[in-house]
Amino acid sequence: MFTNHELVGLSTDSSFKAFAYYQKHQIIKNNSDFARIFGYSNEELVGTYVHNLFTLESYNIAIKNCIKGKETINELDCKHKNNSIFKCMISHKLVNADGQTIGVLTAKEISRKSTSNNKQFDKYTALFEHSLD
Repeated sequence: MFTNHELVGLSTDSSFKAFAYYQKHQIIKNNSDFARIFGYSNEELVGTYVHNLFTLESYNIAIKNCIKGKETINELDCKHKNNSIFKCMISHKLVNADGQTIGVLTAKEISRKSTSNNKQFDKYTALFEHSLD
């Protein structure tokens, strides 16, 4: 098993403060920000299968891109513990550490579908989309 220091060294984009590491499709370590976004406690999330955190279509996009061997950042439909669907920017990469493959996920929540009519959400979305130009 990896130490916390070794795992933190695997992290991707530092502006994504929520992170999780997985091996053999199961979360092995995460921080509280990642757990909060998905509605879990840290303890509940460890052992969860990664595919349970995304809609099937979004999971397939993330896996297909990651298999190409490079870090990817995608806007994906994610699944909260309460089964609500929300948008997140997910950075995903596979790294080889001591001969083992570790998946690294970092996340930034974009929205909850239930708030899509919210003016503040619309303003945030406009700012976010503008920042991508």
